[in-house]
Amino acid sequence: MNKIPLLLTLILLLCGCEPTQMDLLISAENRWQSSHIDSYQIEVRVVNSIWHLQNHQITVENGVVTDTQATCIPAPFQQGECEVREFTAEDFTVTGLFAHARTMIEWPDDNDLVIEIEFDPTNSVPTRIRTDNTLMTDDDTLWQVISFELLEP
Repeated sequence: MNKIPLLLTLILLLCGCEPTQMDLLISAENRWQSSHIDSYQIEVRVVNSIWHLQNHQITVENGVVTDTQATCIPAPFQQGECEVREFTAEDFTVTGLFAHARTMIEWPDDNDLVIEIEFDPTNSVPTRIRTDNTLMTDDDTLWQVISFELLEP
């Protein structure tokens, strides 16, 4: 058992400190890594405000992406048609979700960027990563895990 997340939580409780988003991310990532899960199917929906919605279905076996598929759902202005955008499958693996969340938290000097990250209580997978710049209109993004299924090794 990895004792670092437990130690981090204990230190934060003793000092009366609220954990930062980075603290929570590191703790969840450590729990995920200690689970040694390396074969799963995941579906991640990416919503770019009102402009584009795309679902990414990724299969990972023994830590390697073995299958990918993507579908899109037309935005209102697309008049019933949309085009699946090119994507990097690794971005939508669990490791990729942690990397995306870390990038959003570390976004340089943007105090107007609101970031919300949620984790699955069972396996610590980032299930929801939402960003929104409060000074801009129609720039919000959402990465949401629609499904997650373990595969037999």
